[in-house]
Amino acid sequence: MKKEILVYGCLFVLLALLSVMNCEKTITKEVLVYPDTSYVEIGVLVDLRGDAAAAGEDILAALQIRTNDLNNQMESLDALKRLRLVVEDCATDPDSALTKLQSLHEQGIEMFIGPVTSESVASILEYANENEILILSPSSTAISLALPDYVFRFAPNDTKQSHAIASLMIEDGMKVLVSVNRDEIYGNELINATRSDFETLGGVLADSQVYSLDVDDYSALATDVNSAVATLLNSYTADQIAVLLVSFEEAEEILAAAGTYENLRAIHWYGSDGNAQLSSLITNSSVKEIATDMHFTAPTFGENEDSEIDDMVRIRVGMSTGHLSVSMDAVFAYDALNVLFLSYIRFTSQDRYSLVEIFPVYSQSQYGASGWGELDQNGDRVYSSYDFYSVLSTGWSRTASYHFSPASMEGQLIRY
Repeated sequence: MKKEILVYGCLFVLLALLSVMNCEKTITKEVLVYPDTSYVEIGVLVDLRGDAAAAGEDILAALQIRTNDLNNQMESLDALKRLRLVVEDCATDPDSALTKLQSLHEQGIEMFIGPVTSESVASILEYANENEILILSPSSTAISLALPDYVFRFAPNDTKQSHAIASLMIEDGMKVLVSVNRDEIYGNELINATRSDFETLGGVLADSQVYSLDVDDYSALATDVNSAVATLLNSYTADQIAVLLVSFEEAEEILAAAGTYENLRAIHWYGSDGNAQLSSLITNSSVKEIATDMHFTAPTFGENEDSEIDDMVRIRVGMSTGHLSVSMDAVFAYDALNVLFLSYIRFTSQDRYSLVEIFPVYSQSQYGASGWGELDQNGDRVYSSYDFYSVLSTGWSRTASYHFSPASMEGQLIRY
């Protein structure tokens, strides 16, 4: 079914924000239990193992925090409805994501948050559409998944991320681009889009390296990248050569392998939202030194400058997970759960067709931790801006932002 969205009348304002007290210190699958109540169950498909585990841990922590807050709020209002999360670990495995979705759906669950990766979203897409299951992904961004379907994505798709990365590289004086990416839908599509944007903006495209997800030794990959860069150094200076790495947590191992080559430490490396603000790139002292030499810079969805909720969510999630940096995916997850539960409660509908129609309309009226939650005709986030973080001797630091005009590819680069 396509997302044919009706225009509804005035929708109500956000419920009052809750205090930041009583932050969880560890990730668990438990939420508070209330007697004599009716539970709204929401399936959660996250990755707590594998290459996307850090993002998965952040997402789960944010969902648990918001679940307990909402349940406490329902209790204070003497409401009988409560929220219950049913959590499954997909271990960054698309096949597992589909199996877990099917299992939970057979148990009667028809609303889900997740999966984390675009590859996993692609794997569950057909089943979700055929069974008319409402799916909210806080982190999938692959361009080809911008479809009128039952999957709503609270993160913007990568069309604008690619333009922001390419624009920053050109503004940094990069003349030629070497790319490295994981061989799956997110990695391939973001690399291809960014290479195209870079060339359109006047850059020159050089070598492109794609690595298998089964690789656990990146020394051969580093050797190939070094060979490509060595050749380019015959025609370009080191400060004109860029390497773009589209990866998840394996960025730590890739940079470690690349750091053994002097040429690769002398040029500018860029990352993607999949490796931006990874704690492992600054907690591993040797990798931090390498990333600092490389001026490693990666984008994440822009912080909501007008809202203190963003910082609150990050602080609480960081306290829960122990992560020094918290993925923006956690903030998207926090907002997605809030809008899903409140729209369900507000319209008190057991009819999933009605909820699928009303959800994007209700989301449009909500201003949450990540800003306005308006979704486009394909169910993807409308408003996009990106903050670029660089690894410095002090850790991750915001060094630039790229702000897009609403619903436009026109943007402005700001330096910090």
